[in-house]
Amino acid sequence: MKYRILIAEDELISLEMLSEILKEDYNVLTAENGKKAFELYKKFNPHIIISDLNMPIMNGIELIKKIRQLDQNSKIIITTCKDDIETLLQATELKLFKYLVKPIDFTALKNIIEESIEELNRFHTVELDIINISPTLIWKTSEFELFSNNKIIKMTPKEKRVLNFLLKKPNQVFTYNEIIYEVWEKNNEAGDRKSLKTMITGLRKKLEGIEINNVYGYGYKIVIDLNN
Repeated sequence: MKYRILIAEDELISLEMLSEILKEDYNVLTAENGKKAFELYKKFNPHIIISDLNMPIMNGIELIKKIRQLDQNSKIIITTCKDDIETLLQATELKLFKYLVKPIDFTALKNIIEESIEELNRFHTVELDIINISPTLIWKTSEFELFSNNKIIKMTPKEKRVLNFLLKKPNQVFTYNEIIYEVWEKNNEAGDRKSLKTMITGLRKKLEGIEINNVYGYGYKIVIDLNN
């Protein structure tokens, strides 16, 4: 698979150069401002974000804060000018992976990207673009859709969020609260175990071939044979 990298940069020449250098090895998404970058982030869920600090409409700090409200795993690399170091300090609590001072050393950038991928793999936080759940069921992360024999299965947005979240780490148990926060908090709605149980029951009935197990008193996990 190719890892997905989102580049947010308002200097178009720099944006094009970064894209050209990286697109041979990675799936590259580009945005000229933080607002567009966040929209692309929500749609494509990139593994790595490379963001400038100073951008129109939504700056780098605001972008990172929004991303971190949804995701603590993606690796964020900041690019900044020397006189932006003070602004960079504001982002120290936002779990940055690295930062680079402009003009960017492309060899250093590639090394940082490789380091971030190694860390993603080490902690098993990488999402595959295509996940084979069963011989007939395929989850496509980039499209946020479930397919059965190449046909899309109709699911509610919350059902998709539950399935996508459990598939981040197949065969690992997520607590009830982790799943509830993932699904309901992002929609500013109240969720509870009863609502979650109802949704899981509905998923099991709707989707033959999906095995979602309950660990009594703790949470749920999706069971997948990773050797297939």
